[in-house]
Amino acid sequence: MKKSIVFLLIILPFTCLAQVNISGRVINQADGEPVSSASIFLSNATIGTKTSSDGSFTLNKVKTGKYNLVVSIIGFESYHQVIIVNNIGITLPDIHIIPKTISLMEVKIKPQNDASRQRNIQLFINEFIGTSALARECKLINPDMLDVDFDETTNTLTASSVDFLVIENRGLGYRLKYLLADFYNNRNYYGSFKTHFEGSVLFEEIKGTPAEEKRWKKNREQVYENSPMHFLRSVITNQVEEEGFRVFQYANEPNPERPADDLIAAKINQFTKLKTGGNKRYTDSLSYWIKKSKLDKTYLNLRNFFLNQSDILKPTDVTKMYALNCEMDGLHVTYNKDRHFSKSGALNHLNEFYNTETSLITFNTPYALVDNNGGLVDPNSLSYSGAWTHYRVAELLPVDYEPLQRTLAAPTAVLAEEAMAKLKNYAEIHINEKAYLHFDKPYYAAGDTVYFKAYITQGDNHEPTRTSGVLHVDFINTADKIDRSIKLKIADGVDGI
Repeated sequence: MKKSIVFLLIILPFTCLAQVNISGRVINQADGEPVSSASIFLSNATIGTKTSSDGSFTLNKVKTGKYNLVVSIIGFESYHQVIIVNNIGITLPDIHIIPKTISLMEVKIKPQNDASRQRNIQLFINEFIGTSALARECKLINPDMLDVDFDETTNTLTASSVDFLVIENRGLGYRLKYLLADFYNNRNYYGSFKTHFEGSVLFEEIKGTPAEEKRWKKNREQVYENSPMHFLRSVITNQVEEEGFRVFQYANEPNPERPADDLIAAKINQFTKLKTGGNKRYTDSLSYWIKKSKLDKTYLNLRNFFLNQSDILKPTDVTKMYALNCEMDGLHVTYNKDRHFSKSGALNHLNEFYNTETSLITFNTPYALVDNNGGLVDPNSLSYSGAWTHYRVAELLPVDYEPLQRTLAAPTAVLAEEAMAKLKNYAEIHINEKAYLHFDKPYYAAGDTVYFKAYITQGDNHEPTRTSGVLHVDFINTADKIDRSIKLKIADGVDGI
């Protein structure tokens, strides 16, 4: 008889199941009166509310992690407070917000159809929301809240908002309220560009048809797959390879093809003077050193050995807070859902549009603090290049987002206990009987009489069966043929001849 063993795997969501409430009260610092209708939210999350008439508020079902709590209302300075949420509810001391001081300055009135403003707003939308397929499903509801300016001399666009920018994302099913603190986009004449933006954002779920909500869930999952948040979560849970990532270390090293700056300057000066003196044979030498001056001072050197969690992540003194670092070098991250990677990493064509797998992480600080939700405490601590630079607000997910199928196994003890309970339940429903034959001697000669007794038991305790009343016995010869079959009546699990 073949035996089969059933194993049960219990799966839990990525984020901790514990959820707590945060409550408090908002007070006007100028007169001590409560402030009603102020927006209270956890930045980059889906949790927010407004203060009641007495200035009180409660944020419900907050998952563990580190958050930036934001208080915003027109006429007051925005308030920010870092909050670490563990497994206990939080009651905050009264939050005092400061009335905004408004200074009267020269105002330049421009017509509503100012072509330059419309151009600047469109450029802002392209760089802030993006130009991807998802971005085409986004709409900036209130562009009049934008303050945009373009500096022709530096080719730089800057922007900020006096109140929330409302962005409806019909690709992911979110309505974003983004309080833009800083934005700039700079494009030089060589085609390279740099975009930076930061602020506080509240995500609100959009209600849609069942078909729309199904599509939104699928799109969110696709965006999450190769995202910084997914990568950081996989590092924290030590599942980098299992989640489809591969990590190398890269370093900015001196370019061996480029001589020292002082030597280049001296040679250019020397050959410029010789050429000016009328000696044209130094033209080639001067061109040579000018070309050397245009070489990059450093180059990226990729070290092709895999990094694991212990190489790049360290715990901190704060619970559920981690320090990401790479010895002042950077991280080369490649994502492939099916874990199909080339033998070595590549540094070419990182910023090409078709690069959807490889990204570089550059550390702007010695280390980057990461909470257990995969969120950066300081978003400016890291810079990205490669695939992740294609992401804009259109691809933004809240830090409390949970993927549909990313789950972790429960502890071994829980699995064993649950598995045993299931096996016991299965055994009670599917009764298992066993037959034992007890013979009078170990072997027989031709013509001997065979005596045996049969015992039929059931269950784990091998108690006499009360289920079956007949035992079928077949006698098989050396030719593997049945010589005789008999049926024995069983009473209280016992019989024999």
